[in-house]
Amino acid sequence: MKEKNITRIIVEIIGGIGMGAAAYYGGMHTEGNSMTNTIINNTNTIELGNVAEKSDKEILNWLIQQYNENQEEVKLLNSEKKKLEEKLESANSKIDSLEEQQSSDAENADQEKSNLQAELDESQAKLSELESSNQELLMKLNDYVDVAFENWQIGVDGMNLPSEDKSVALINNQTYFNLNTVERILEYYDKMCKTDDKKMDIISDIDDSKLAISKAQIYDIDSCASTNSGIRSDLNGNEFSGVLINGTGQISFLLNGKYKKMKGAIHVAKETENDCFADIQIWIVDENGNEKSVYEVDGLDNLSKPEDADFSNGINIEGAKIVRIEQHGKWGNIDAIISDAYFYND
Repeated sequence: MKEKNITRIIVEIIGGIGMGAAAYYGGMHTEGNSMTNTIINNTNTIELGNVAEKSDKEILNWLIQQYNENQEEVKLLNSEKKKLEEKLESANSKIDSLEEQQSSDAENADQEKSNLQAELDESQAKLSELESSNQELLMKLNDYVDVAFENWQIGVDGMNLPSEDKSVALINNQTYFNLNTVERILEYYDKMCKTDDKKMDIISDIDDSKLAISKAQIYDIDSCASTNSGIRSDLNGNEFSGVLINGTGQISFLLNGKYKKMKGAIHVAKETENDCFADIQIWIVDENGNEKSVYEVDGLDNLSKPEDADFSNGINIEGAKIVRIEQHGKWGNIDAIISDAYFYND
């Protein structure tokens, strides 16, 4: 019975056995009294030892074993191949899905862009229509109202205030000052205005908290200094007015400890010659005559900007009986103006 099974197996693997047998018989050789058999399969060379010691059944079993092992390897490779094919199919499916999604997103983006462009065109059309309507209304308004704007120079007690663009409106031969101009005038007189609900209140009770430097009592002044510079401008086109010191000199004010802080900004007029410089210091003197420097800026020239010497955030002058401003000019005369300067309390 076993012989029949072996025969059946041999028939099933006749191809493999044929190759093995051919290798077997072709590989025999004789050396002395011993005979060695070598069987060569697809990849390996296997020595079976002395042929006399090996039976046909053992050789067949070995061949069957090799065949089964090869078949198992084939199955394994086919299984791996199938898995790879499934992964490839899944990847292709994902790629197709992404391409479809990308195409859909692109189509949606184009549609959204088209919608936004339509809205923009509609808004532009409405804007053009409104601008045209406003122009027509303005032309009709000009038929009824005569309007002109002018820039006026405002002087207060001989001191010119900085001018503003369109500070005055002439409407049907009536003169109207803008609110900023009115506030500057009132501020000079230590007054302020408060507007609310179409009403203006002028408040004058601020004398004890703020004093314009141009109204402060002068303690000492050199001939090259003045409290009224007139309207001046710098090379940057800024206009200003205030305390003027030309070249080297000083001006001091008597405060008697009434104010705690001082603010302002220092400008250099465009008339200053090139290569002229000035150093400026502000000193305070207490009631005992002790002096202290509270502010200093060096190297100002006609290229300096307002922010180069700006102390509008306030410098401490608490306890000052006298505040003295000194200027030391170098290499010629330099016109320095301290504008928008005040003594005040917090």
